[in-house]
Amino acid sequence: MAAVEIRGLDELIRGLNNLQREQLPIVMVKTLNQLAYVAKNKVVDEMESVFDRPTSFTLNSMNVVEAKETQLQSIVTPKDPMRLNPGQHYLNPQVEGGQRWFKKFEAKLYKKGILPAGYFTVPSAAGAKFDSFGNMSKGQIVQILSYFDTFGDAGFRSNMGQKGRAKLAKSTRNKLGYAYFSIQPGSRSRHHPGIYMRITLHDGQGQGSSTVIRPVLLFVRTANYKRRLDIGRIADDTYDKYFEMYFTGNLQHAVNAALPK
Repeated sequence: MAAVEIRGLDELIRGLNNLQREQLPIVMVKTLNQLAYVAKNKVVDEMESVFDRPTSFTLNSMNVVEAKETQLQSIVTPKDPMRLNPGQHYLNPQVEGGQRWFKKFEAKLYKKGILPAGYFTVPSAAGAKFDSFGNMSKGQIVQILSYFDTFGDAGFRSNMGQKGRAKLAKSTRNKLGYAYFSIQPGSRSRHHPGIYMRITLHDGQGQGSSTVIRPVLLFVRTANYKRRLDIGRIADDTYDKYFEMYFTGNLQHAVNAALPK
């Protein structure tokens, strides 16, 4: 989040005549909001530069809280995604640095006891499917959540249940069988903690089947990010570059409109 505010207000007012001072509140509001929208566009440009193939969802994630005469401050901030808690936006670690918050699907896995406390998930290239933006496939995420019956009462029909898991695991000559399982930290398994996929291969010749184990989501202790998107700097640069131009233009327009015809 970054706030755009008028700097040196007292000095600015001293240089105005009475007519200009009368127009000042509306001029400041208009100027602040113009600067905020310019800064927002510059933040989007920066996203395309510092992020790897950002999705349209990310590029459209910034919001402007407009200034008012009673609140001479405009704010450029990520839209509230209504995730675990208000204000815990998935972009915050990119903006502020530090540890990221739970993703929505991680919260479901945690509440179900699949994801241990203090851990996050990292997709594994061996078993995870990725979309064109390099993010884990939503379809596979939903399949995993459904497999472990993580949906609440309102979404119970989305849960796979025992029959659904048995059907998914069964392989035929024309279909692979799939099953997910988790390995918890501290277990004696030689595999890293995480969620794994067991793939059953039917040989098609009546000789039985074989299985392959692939990691899909690995459990990791830390997920720290360096700050890559400096919204505050962008807002400051926008103010320094454009304030005088917008303020002068808006003031002149307001004074001209107030003059007797």
